[in-house]
Amino acid sequence: MDMAEKEKKYKYVYGRGRSALNLGEADIRYAIDNTKSNAEAARFLKVSFTTYKKYAKMYTDSESGRTLYDMHTNQAGYGITKNVSNANIGKYSIEKILAGEHPTYPAWKLRNRILALAILPEECSSWICRTQNNRRHGAFTFRSY
Repeated sequence: MDMAEKEKKYKYVYGRGRSALNLGEADIRYAIDNTKSNAEAARFLKVSFTTYKKYAKMYTDSESGRTLYDMHTNQAGYGITKNVSNANIGKYSIEKILAGEHPTYPAWKLRNRILALAILPEECSSWICRTQNNRRHGAFTFRSY
């Protein structure tokens, strides 16, 4: 390809911007089938989240009438593992806190970190709640004594 052909093919026109990606419905559905959230689907397609959102909202499901974006929302993050490896890095690593090296670490922060990292299973334990009756309606209550 000589220089004249390159100039003709890649000629920039002022004000037109970049050409569209044209993500098809099949591409969006394939990403949805292989991921657990919209953000993960955007990473799977190697596009920005706003671009993915634009195209996912363009297509609707014929059975439910909802957009593909709305069908794949996972606000609570079910099924997505949390990054526990970063919890063991830094001054206040979770291992050092549980070993008792930081006795003044706030109990509410420790409780939130333990639950967010899913370090303990969501069941009653003797040092957590002291009784077996703290589970009400499937919700887990965490008491720090």
